[in-house]
Amino acid sequence: MTATKLFELSIAEAGRKLRDGSVTSLALTEDALARIIAIDPALNSFITVTADRARADAAAADAAFAKGVDNGPMQGVPYALKDIYDTAGIRSTCHSKLRADHVPAADSVVETKFKAQGGVLLGKLATHEFALGGPKLRSAVSAGAQSLEPRAYSGRLLLRRGCGGRRRPGAHGDGIGHRRLDPRPRRLLRHDRPEAHLRPRLPPGVFPLSTTLDHCGPLSWTVEDSAIALQVIAGYDPLDPASVDCPVPNFLDGLAHGVEGLRIGLPRHFFAEAQDVSAEVVAAIDRAAETLES
Repeated sequence: MTATKLFELSIAEAGRKLRDGSVTSLALTEDALARIIAIDPALNSFITVTADRARADAAAADAAFAKGVDNGPMQGVPYALKDIYDTAGIRSTCHSKLRADHVPAADSVVETKFKAQGGVLLGKLATHEFALGGPKLRSAVSAGAQSLEPRAYSGRLLLRRGCGGRRRPGAHGDGIGHRRLDPRPRRLLRHDRPEAHLRPRLPPGVFPLSTTLDHCGPLSWTVEDSAIALQVIAGYDPLDPASVDCPVPNFLDGLAHGVEGLRIGLPRHFFAEAQDVSAEVVAAIDRAAETLES
């Protein structure tokens, strides 16, 4: 059996290895950075690679583990942020020349939570300019506000925001994109009110696209990883008028329940009749539906 490569580890798998001492955060991070150097020139998925910050984050995480300190499931795990999330002292450009030199003074709330857990920031990811774009079959960024396939360059977790900016990327990139079905109430910390960008006294956060539809959320390889990330970032944000003040459930509780008893709606005509969709794609969707039905 071929040994699992470091970049193939899920968040949950990496977390177990970090805690039993069979891998270090620095090893995960160096492997991720090497993958970015080797592969990203062909993908252009990173706008900014924060190699020095990543190594410092990894060293801090390893030191914490050595002292028996465990700040949460993201400790020592590499992640990347879409470049509409503010990061203090690091360019946050929205992939626009208009903000090419924009360096926020403070972190978004999501980044603050990942920092607090000891996550390892690899860098900032490409998007449509200001994340304003839809799916294009012949585009360098083909899945709406999605940067490129997460599996391709080693990121275990991408943090995204948008109306379709996780579900479409998940579908295009062999990953899991999570979004609550109803736009309100919102569980995830956003800070993306227009006032936050017009009035310096308000904390910066995530660049706003649609006040009523925007959601922050994870794009990962597995459902378990999405649940882990959601558990970290979910919560009430008093500066977001659409956020709701209610207890955050344990999103990991239902992972073993399976899909029995659920009803799934499938708009098959959308896929079957769409322009440029191949018969192979339609057949794959039908097979997935049959698997769920069984």
